[in-house]
Amino acid sequence: MLLWKKWQRQSKLAEPEGRLKMLTPEEIARLIKACPAGVQPLVTMLVATGMRYSEVASLCWGEVDIRRGIVRLPGKRTKNGRPRTIPLNGVALDVLREATARRVEGCDLVFPNRQGRARPTIIKQFKVACDRAGLDGSLIVHDLRHVAASAAASRGVPLQVIGELLGHRTPNMTARYSHLLPTAVKAGVEQIGSFLSGTDRAEGSASLFLVGPGRDASTSTSGTGEDAAGTQPDDRAKVGS
Repeated sequence: MLLWKKWQRQSKLAEPEGRLKMLTPEEIARLIKACPAGVQPLVTMLVATGMRYSEVASLCWGEVDIRRGIVRLPGKRTKNGRPRTIPLNGVALDVLREATARRVEGCDLVFPNRQGRARPTIIKQFKVACDRAGLDGSLIVHDLRHVAASAAASRGVPLQVIGELLGHRTPNMTARYSHLLPTAVKAGVEQIGSFLSGTDRAEGSASLFLVGPGRDASTSTSGTGEDAAGTQPDDRAKVGS
């Protein structure tokens, strides 16, 4: 009982700063395989959804909607006290379907231990699994939440979406993953360039920059030396002044 209350208090504490862990798909697979059978579904669910351990360990069937592919957590079960809907990917859905087949009659917990209760912690099992998988010894269970978020960021998922997924209260809490978005930022810059050059528009439509350095006014799509707003090239300096 004391351990359970301690875990509940710890689950409400602020998340530690600076722990941004990334694992490759191969490392994640080794980690899950190295976990005991009863812990594997928990670890898989954590890394597949980015949920907090307390949210997964005490997940109830009444909060799961496999048909719609979502988990609905009431405010009393979230860190910020607000209800949260978590969309589920295929990996998470597979875990829940397998858990359905093992469902114990009279127990509403999705991942109960042998006594039919929520597991207050898997710290020891997780550490042993990390050692067996040859992973960084400093890796902790909560890092799986960051692994999920880092994976999303590296695939170009917007920070706002990641924040919604993790249930962050402020954008600052998600900003830690911004450095993992180089590809997404590059793609965004390219989209701006395409917009400005008109290459993403229908053929024959006007570009924003019909006349500019190194371009002759006669190349304007108007064919009259005027730009899209009807301003003569010689008047551009006056307009911009």
